[in-house]
Formats: sequence, C-alpha cells, structure tokens
Amino acid sequence: PSAAAWSSSPTGTPSGKRVSLLEILCRIRRNISDHYKKVLGQENGSVLSAMILADRSEIDKEIKDLYRANGIAHMLAVSGLHISVIGLFFIKLLKKTGLTAGVASAAGIAVIILYGMLTGFPVSVFRASFMLILKLIADITGRSYDMLTALSFSGVLVLSVNSAYLSDAGFLLSFFALCGIALLYAPLAEILSADEDKKSFINRIKKAFAASLSVSFSTIPILLYYYFSFPVYSFILNIILLPLFSVIVIFALAGAAIRIPVLLMPSGLILDLYEAVCRFTMKLPFNTLITGRPGWGRIIVYYLLILTVIIPWKKTEKRDKMHLKTGKALILAAALVIIFIPRRASAGVDMLNVGQGDLIVMKDAKGSTVIYDGGSSDVDLTGKYRLLPYLKYNGVRHIDAVFLSHPHLDHYSALVELFENCEKEGIDVGALYVSHEYRFYPDEYRAVFDAAAKGDIPIIETDMEKDLTFGDILVRPVYPYEHTDTGDVNDSSLVLLAQINGFSILLTGDVTSRSDNELIACLDKRGVKHIDCLKVCHHGSAEANSQRLINRLSPSCALISCGFSYGHPHREVLDRLSKAGVKYHITRDEGQIRIKTHDNGFVLCKYPYL
Repeated sequence: PSAAAWSSSPTGTPSGKRVSLLEILCRIRRNISDHYKKVLGQENGSVLSAMILADRSEIDKEIKDLYRANGIAHMLAVSGLHISVIGLFFIKLLKKTGLTAGVASAAGIAVIILYGMLTGFPVSVFRASFMLILKLIADITGRSYDMLTALSFSGVLVLSVNSAYLSDAGFLLSFFALCGIALLYAPLAEILSADEDKKSFINRIKKAFAASLSVSFSTIPILLYYYFSFPVYSFILNIILLPLFSVIVIFALAGAAIRIPVLLMPSGLILDLYEAVCRFTMKLPFNTLITGRPGWGRIIVYYLLILTVIIPWKKTEKRDKMHLKTGKALILAAALVIIFIPRRASAGVDMLNVGQGDLIVMKDAKGSTVIYDGGSSDVDLTGKYRLLPYLKYNGVRHIDAVFLSHPHLDHYSALVELFENCEKEGIDVGALYVSHEYRFYPDEYRAVFDAAAKGDIPIIETDMEKDLTFGDILVRPVYPYEHTDTGDVNDSSLVLLAQINGFSILLTGDVTSRSDNELIACLDKRGVKHIDCLKVCHHGSAEANSQRLINRLSPSCALISCGFSYGHPHREVLDRLSKAGVKYHITRDEGQIRIKTHDNGFVLCKYPYL
C-alpha cells in the first residue's frame, strides 16, 4: 500500500496540510501493530509488535517474565536478524531488476534507516543498522569488513550520545553477545569438532551449539550481575527456538506488507510453541540457578580465563590437537565454576524499605534465612520488585521459615507473591509459621493460606513454649502466650525474639499499648530481659511503644519501617525513644537498614540498594 493508504486514519490530517515523514512512520507503525493484534489476538499480536516494531508497551507481564526467566528475552527485541532480512532481501530484489550493486546497496541503506526510524531506533536497532550499513559501504567501495571494528565503532557512537548505557544491562548483553560470536565461536567450534565446510545434520547441530555457547559464555557474568540468577536451560532453548525466530520475522514482515491474514499464521503458531516450551521448561527441576551478584574480582578472573581460550595456542609435539581441545575445555569449565560460586552469606538482619509496611530478613553465615512479615500498603508488587530481587542478590535459594505476625496487607502482600512464584523463581520455602490466633480470623488469613497452598508450603502453628533453631538463628516465640479477645487483630500479632551470634532483636508486629501488660508478662515468662534492638511496634504509631515497654526492654537501637501514608512515626514515639536514650532509624528516611552481627557485637549500616 502507498504511504497515503498506510497513514489514513479517522483523525487524519486535513487536506492540504503537509505530513512529516516521522508522522507517516508513526501511523504505519500503529497500523501494523493493530493488524497483528487483529489477526493473532492481543497476546501474540503484542509479542509480534515487540519483535518487529520494538513496541513492548502492551506485552502481557506474564509473557515478558516467562521469556526472561527462560533466557530468551532477547527475542522480544528487534535484532540484527530483522535488519539483515529487510536490508539484504531488498537489495537482492533490486539487483534482480537490473540495478547495479552500488545503486541497490544505496537503496538498501535508505530502507534500513527508514526501518530504524519506524522502530524508534532503540540501541539494538541502531547497532545492527550501523553495522550492516558499514558492511554495505565496504562492499560498494571494495574494502574489507571487520565485525569487531564495526561493533566497537557503533558502541563508541552510542556511548558518545549517552554514556549511561555503559551500565545498562540491555546494551551490555547486546554487545557482549556479538563479541562472543566474533571471538568465542571459533574456539568452541574447534572444541566441539564442528567443521564449517560439512553440511551434515550432526555438524549443523554442533555449529548451532557452538554459537549458543559463545553467546552464553560471553554474557553469563552480565546476567548474574544484573539479575542474580541464570536460566539453566537457556542455551538449549536458544538452539531449538532461534532457527524458528527467522521464520517469525519473515512471515511477520510479509504479513505487514501484504494484508493476507494467513501470512501471519506461521508466526502465531511459532509464538504459541515458544510459550508452551517455556512453560514446560519452568516445570523442570533446577530450571533457575540463583548465585547472587558476583563480585568484580570473580568477573575479572572469569573474563581473563575466557581470554586465554580466545588467544591462539601453538601446537607442539607434546600438545597435539586433542590436548589443546581438552585444555581449553577445562579452562572454560574452571571459569564457570568461578562465576557460579554462590554469593557468600553474611550474618545479620535486614529491614527492607517497603514504604508503609514491614519486611525483615534474618541470615546467618551458614546460609540459613528467616523472614518476619513481608508486605506494603502503598508499594505495588513489593514481592516482585523488593523481596525477590533482595533474595536473589544475596544468593538465597532456600528460606528456612517465614513468620507472619498478623493478617494485614502491609504485612503479607509480598509473602503472597513469594509463595505464588517461589517455584518458578527457584526459591524454596520451608514453612509458614503463624500464631494460634489465626483460628479467630479465618477470613483475614485466607489470602496467605491460599498462596501457601499454591506454593506447596506447609503451615505450622507456632508453639509458644518452644524455641526454634535455624542454623545459628534462634527464634523464641514470646506473645500472645494465650488468646485474649482484644477485638483488634493488631493485638494478636505474633511477637518473636530472634538471636544471631549473641545479637537480639524483638520483632513486635503491630501490637499496641493496650496489650502492654500481657506483653510484658509474656516477656517475663519467656525470660526476655534486655534486648539489643527493638522493631518498633505498628510503624511508630502513637498508640504503641509505651514508655514502660521501652524502659523494660532497654534496647540499644530501634528500627522503624514506615512510609508517608499515615504520618508515621509519630512524634510521641520518637520522644519516648529519645528519652530512654535509644537511637532510632527509619526506612522512610534512610532506606534499607542492615545490622551486621559478629561475635563481638553488631554494626548498623545503611546502603541505597532497595
């Protein structure tokens, strides 16, 4: 169709008014996207729009997460394959009409630039377009083309426009993947005995395997640094699914140019296959390997080992071809061992910044992890964007226990997300512990219990007379020792004393001063006298943390988790703490707060992460 036909719309430009090229391209983009969704439905149409038009605004979040979790999220971005198919196909078509190679290549360059403008020129499109244009110019002028030189030049141009891309995961993954293909493919093909000249089925599999491994080896440290985990089956999925990706692109482009719905059917069927394969893979054991963020030292050592494989090795009488292959394979294996060493756990307590809510994580040096509450009333998807990244960053793959103080959203919303997604995220939860008070609030606990059942997590009623030990973490239930009908679910909060390396913290949920007498009696009964740290009750509300309770506990410091929603912490509470000489720290003002414990005491520190 002509540009006028593409750009027609109910709100079109009045007759006689000049339309800019960008406006025409914008309408073409919208027209194509609408056509994809009309033929393939909203889900597949949106995925195809992302793959062809770089429009990811309408992709279902579940599909996006599914692709990411399986290590094929790069397929949702416009890549060099699209640019090559469009540019080279157009050039070949023009050559067949009798045009010279130079004229055809110049026209191809123009088409590539127009397609880049159509997609909005994201970094991956700019890089691929620039590299192909350099190759076409080299062919026209009779000069040689070097992939690494073109890649480096395009990278310098991108960074000259915005140097912040140097810390962007997408930019780094894109460029390191191409570096891997350029530098690592040949050594890996040699190790796998893949011959470039042979066309047998087995040899093609070896070549595909070498290509997939070259991308994986070059990008693993980046994936672990930014996402803290690695999809174990991603390299196999890429071998299986990447060849079909070219089919998606070809038929999607054809369907955009020629409005025959059947042309989009192959693309839709393959997208359905992608989703089915990804969902199947997520059910396989060990689908996600959580390592935590690797340190710079390990990343540098990893790439130095990779560099020794890339550098040509000279053959000697003692080092024949087989010995060289074995040596390189062992070096690559050593590099993987180094980069996949789990992040070393450090003992301490973290109060995460979740706005108006509570989320406390306790860890010991052996890797044991205990969570007390997890939720927020003013931060959406607290589990997905606060708790899960925190756990993965620290290399937590197993949570020994989760304690829920009481069934209010600002204490359990993140736990529901954790329980519902723990299996696909590669995190195992030992058990959910609740107070015996749950019997009196069955409706309030239902959401948490349903999520625990979905994650196949056992629910255990906490024994108020029995201490629990998880590695070096001692948990002593304190309150409520017996049920008292206060008429307020806050006062049924499960209160715990936790100890790590001699450091003690009292976790108080949302208990109010109305229950002070009973709480103090329970503290006496359980032998709790002095504590090092107090988790201030009810986000620092004036109706909690009486002077009597603070004086009774005499903590060295106090932690307050709150947002801006209710004006917490109230001045009365801060005055009480100051009067008792207690230093307090507030997540609203300081962000995430961490207490590091050791044999000689503890250190309180703050950092901007989360």
